[in-house]
Amino acid sequence: MGNVVVDKNKCIGCGMCQKDCVSSDIEMNKNKACPRNLSCIECGHCEAICPVGAIKLVGYDDEVMEFDND
Repeated sequence: MGNVVVDKNKCIGCGMCQKDCVSSDIEMNKNKACPRNLSCIECGHCEAICPVGAIKLVGYDDEVMEFDND
């Protein structure tokens, strides 16, 4: 299963990651995101949607890939 980590110093408690998590594996605790890492499907939505870059999906590189629809 996934290994999501949250930098509590960066997390602003917006809850966007929790709302976007398709497996409901992130909960909010004291206005901070807290991944449970029980049912994570490693989709990366939480990392992508975090407005402050506080979430990291461990085990994947940070290379940005460009997508071209054409």
